Amino acid sequence: MQKPRLVGVDLCRGIAAYAVVLLHSGDQSWGYISPLASEFRSFFYFAVPFFLATSFHFSMGKVYTGLTVNFWKQRFQRIIMPYIIWTIFYLFSKILIFTINKQPDKIKEIFLDPVSIIFFGGASLQLYYLPILIVGTCSLIIAEYLVKRHTRVSVLALLSIVSTFIYNLFLVSGNDFQLGPNVAFQNIVKLIAPNANEIPLLRIIFVQIAFLIRCLPYLFIAMVFQPLITRKEYTKHINFLTLCLFVFFIVVCSYGKLFLPIAVQELFLGYSLLILGIYLSKYIKNNNLITSLGFCSFGIYLIHTIFINIFQIIIGKNLPVLMNQVTVFSILMISICSFLLSWIAVYLMVKNKFIAKYVFGT
Repeated sequence: MQKPRLVGVDLCRGIAAYAVVLLHSGDQSWGYISPLASEFRSFFYFAVPFFLATSFHFSMGKVYTGLTVNFWKQRFQRIIMPYIIWTIFYLFSKILIFTINKQPDKIKEIFLDPVSIIFFGGASLQLYYLPILIVGTCSLIIAEYLVKRHTRVSVLALLSIVSTFIYNLFLVSGNDFQLGPNVAFQNIVKLIAPNANEIPLLRIIFVQIAFLIRCLPYLFIAMVFQPLITRKEYTKHINFLTLCLFVFFIVVCSYGKLFLPIAVQELFLGYSLLILGIYLSKYIKNNNLITSLGFCSFGIYLIHTIFINIFQIIIGKNLPVLMNQVTVFSILMISICSFLLSWIAVYLMVKNKFIAKYVFGT
């Protein structure tokens, strides 16, 4: 029997999906970005941390019951199949656009880095999240081992702290995964073996290790919090906790970078929004609109860049003044329109069971 959906988490999934659309609706790569727009965008970096926290939290139930063959099959359907399909789709769409625009040189550029396309989501900027999920899913084997060993919560808490410290050190040293060039450990590589990232196998290994370093804090924190979130002594004070979590989330979004290490801020954002969503589910009744939003959020994440590119072209031709610089107004206009059209498109597409299963992994 399928468990009822947590409506509050569905709402937060929709908010996070919109945050991703907003972040991709205008940045330095578009041209000059106003300081206000840059500051405005910085408020929405909670999206991927939330999605990672949510993925690990809800995977813990499977870990405690045992990772069966059926679990791995479902994960393949949920992550790898959409990754393959959307990679092919974005490659062909780019080839089509460059062919129409008679830009053969750009078609050649697409295939200059096949390693990035195959392993790091290089076909479209948002696809990098899926290889991270694949590594994160594999890391559940570590969690299963710790569960079988009946590892104490104090030990898991220590592992959470140590892995967070390592991840933060990894970030501040500039050795984390760099979206664009799609490499990791670049500063260490420069010191030890300057040409190592030019060797495909080493580059793949470095990036997989980087993804694992990012995933481990989420894994251990999920193991600590998963059994605690629903404990009666906490749920008795759910009104107070929900308010505190909301205020905490807003403060960390707005000012966290001023007083928190970057890795700690990321983890706080992801888990505070997740727990807030779980507690909000106590207040929000079943709502078809919110359920649809949560159900379509993964699809929105995958498809939204199509609509952003369409609006970018339309606005560039008809209202070029809006494209002279990235402003809060232009970000909001493009992101809201792209988000709504993405939602509608995914909602209509998932009505087909084949598309829902293989294209969106639902």
